[in-house]
Amino acid sequence: MALTILLLGHAGLTVADFQPFYLAHIGLSLLTALLCLAVETRPPTRPVTGTALVSAGSSK
Repeated sequence: MALTILLLGHAGLTVADFQPFYLAHIGLSLLTALLCLAVETRPPTRPVTGTALVSAGSSK
């Protein structure tokens, strides 16, 4: 938003002056969302190996 104000910071602005910048913001936001779809955010699951877990209090 600061870039928009910096580039268009003159008197006599109309809504039409801001539309290209808002369209660019929307386009970049959608691109960011699309790129984030490929990011794996879940922790990896551990494969079951068949070995039983032994509690700390038990003895063998």
